Amino acid sequence: MVDKGYLRELGYQHFDGSFSAFGNSDRFGSTWLTSFVLKCFVQAKDALFIDKKVITDAVLWIIRQQRLDGSFNEPGNVIHKAMQVAVFFNVEEDLLEPAFFLNVSLSDENINGFNIRICFSLLREQVITMALLQIGIPTGMEGDVESVSRIPEIKRVEEGYRKIDVYLEEV
Repeated sequence: MVDKGYLRELGYQHFDGSFSAFGNSDRFGSTWLTSFVLKCFVQAKDALFIDKKVITDAVLWIIRQQRLDGSFNEPGNVIHKAMQVAVFFNVEEDLLEPAFFLNVSLSDENINGFNIRICFSLLREQVITMALLQIGIPTGMEGDVESVSRIPEIKRVEEGYRKIDVYLEEV
């Protein structure tokens, strides 16, 4: 049953790696829907085979949607707006800039690289007293705690087993 849903969802993937409600018949993929599908696929990875290329293509497409200010472009249409609001963090409903939280954890040891960016401009001048960013470190890679610690907005950095915890205060 789960594998049928996975195969059906692949029919909504665009050639560029994004997903949309109507697949390639839509002009553009949706940033929100692509991130939602990624989340579902990663949650299902223990129950069935998920093609790494599907995940990689979708993640790369999302990275290409990121603007210089850190926000994300939403070229596609989101049909179910009630679900979309659930993935917006610290953004007033009338200010719904395409910004979302995407947490995709891959346990695969063969990750070639990653892109992490903290988007301060998306906080809309609201004060957040503490934020925590956990960065997983794939096997064979090392975290650069010294460089991260020099960023003024970062208050504390803790290195753990294959992870770095970055604490930000009053961002």
